[in-house]
Amino acid sequence: MVEDVETPAVDVTINQIIEPYRKVQSIEPETAAPNVTVKPAEATPVEKSKIIFAHAKPGFDLKSQCERLARNYDFVHVSVEELLRESGSVVCEKLGEEIQSTDKTYLVEGFPRHIEHLFAWIKHMSPRASVDFVLYLEHEGEAAKEAGDEFVIKTMPIIGLYEKLGKVRTVKTGASVEETFENIKAVFSDFTEIQKEPKIDAISL
Repeated sequence: MVEDVETPAVDVTINQIIEPYRKVQSIEPETAAPNVTVKPAEATPVEKSKIIFAHAKPGFDLKSQCERLARNYDFVHVSVEELLRESGSVVCEKLGEEIQSTDKTYLVEGFPRHIEHLFAWIKHMSPRASVDFVLYLEHEGEAAKEAGDEFVIKTMPIIGLYEKLGKVRTVKTGASVEETFENIKAVFSDFTEIQKEPKIDAISL
């Protein structure tokens, strides 16, 4: 059972968030004595599971687009919808049980939702899972306007953090499901579409 992570203060700076991430992603050389040159030992590369976080404001059918992406690109679609009211450590514990393969790309829908989720992810998952990028579907429908306040306050700062790291791909939603999916595919040009009808890997937590 993983430990709970204390929820950080609201005014956490980006450096406070990034610093623990940097520490788990790199090995710092040992401090050398004065005038002594020490060659750091070469770190053995650690293979990690590949992760894409997917976000959209409430009111948009993110699940359907994630399912289509999983079909097109042979991703594993992971939905944490039923766990979003749980603490970050509980969500990450469940994610850790499902995210095991380093040969697959996992498309995680609607996570991290707020700062405590992000801190839990950095603490528990960063050593073995690497976030390729965040897919953000920019949707401005009426439902999004009515239900989006919490998203703007809690989730947009997370997307903003990854944007500062150069890890956000923003897509404007179209007038139809098909148009939206074509827009999404345009930012997945570095992934290979599969040609045959695949078996869909989907996990709901």
